[in-house]
Amino acid sequence: MNAALFLLVTASGSRSALLAFVSPTLATEIAMRVAALATLLGVWLCWSSPTHRMSREKQAKDGLITAAEARRQVRCRSRLGPALVIAGLLALGWACGI
Repeated sequence: MNAALFLLVTASGSRSALLAFVSPTLATEIAMRVAALATLLGVWLCWSSPTHRMSREKQAKDGLITAAEARRQVRCRSRLGPALVIAGLLALGWACGI
């Protein structure tokens, strides 16, 4: 892409004009990689959830954080993992055309 055109497009703030220079296959590949990373991150969050819960319980017992804060962190992480897995799989299906 021409550097002057790139600067002109980005200076005008037109995202659609900038996206016109990205090929559909490149956009699909980027979407697939982001979706795969989101899915893997969600799986890791699900697998590490018991360890995270134990460490938060220990911190609450030692008085480093409050019990309410420990519950909030555990609840947030226990919801984020499955949500990322589902969103990542849906995005992978969309990017693959399924």
